[in-house]
Amino acid sequence: MPTLFRLVALAEATVDREKHDVNFVLKVSDGRGLAFVAEAPAARQIAASLGRMAAEASQTAPMTLTAEKIAKYGVKRDAFGEVVLLQLISDDGIPYMFALPASAASDIATRLQSESAKVSGTGHA
Repeated sequence: MPTLFRLVALAEATVDREKHDVNFVLKVSDGRGLAFVAEAPAARQIAASLGRMAAEASQTAPMTLTAEKIAKYGVKRDAFGEVVLLQLISDDGIPYMFALPASAASDIATRLQSESAKVSGTGHA
């Protein structure tokens, strides 16, 4: 089981423009600093996700999770495996990459086609 730390602050952060990395130190409740290095896309995904969840955690009333709008997407079969790579890029430019088993990708494609073909509307009796 992973060790659980209570984060209290972002102690420091720097950008390595040559390696496209973000270096940062998170301060925990016992005063220690935990150092991390993240590739820029991963750091953007983590920051955006934590920001969204923190905003939701501060809500006093129960609420449903909101869906992110997708600005770009890409799909291709992994050349070295039995997976289909799905990349979704949010309106904010945050990249999300998923490796789906080929059977799951096929199922999702069928479901997307079915759902997008449905006519929405009200007043059906």
